[in-house]
Amino acid sequence: ELTQEFYAEKPLNCIELCAEADRTAKRSDAGYHVRLLDEEEREIYTGEIHAKEILPEGRIVLKTQEIVPKGRQKYKLVLQRLEAGSGNLYMKQRSNEYIDLYEGVLTVNGKERMNDLFLQTYRAYRGKWCSKRAGAVLCGSLFAAAVLLYLWLRREENHEQDKTSSSIIYSDPLL
Repeated sequence: ELTQEFYAEKPLNCIELCAEADRTAKRSDAGYHVRLLDEEEREIYTGEIHAKEILPEGRIVLKTQEIVPKGRQKYKLVLQRLEAGSGNLYMKQRSNEYIDLYEGVLTVNGKERMNDLFLQTYRAYRGKWCSKRAGAVLCGSLFAAAVLLYLWLRREENHEQDKTSSSIIYSDPLL
């Protein structure tokens, strides 16, 4: 059993882990039962991850319901190996020997480790990247910049023509 504590302050609906599996694990559908517990040890997510779900870059994404922490809140991710399946499915870890990247303790079969899981939490969503008002301001600014650039280039072009035409010297013919 693996347990990883972590803290979150912002809303999240995805937990990403780095994993690796051998061929046997992929063929036999090895996996873990996953639970996410809040500070009071209440289960707020439960699911399973399997070796076949590992993306080519070695990531597994757990998609949860929207979790909105009340300030800075502690969570515990619990992974228990499923009986079905064989082979090796590893959750990658990083050493905390010199720098602890995020606060929280990793335990493996009840023993505290000096490592943390490669873990990332985030909120995935589809939405507009800006409001209509911000879009209008941005478009208006770009249009104004284009007009000013056009006028400046026209002025420079006219200025060059004036220089060329003023360099010609006319003289009156002498009788």
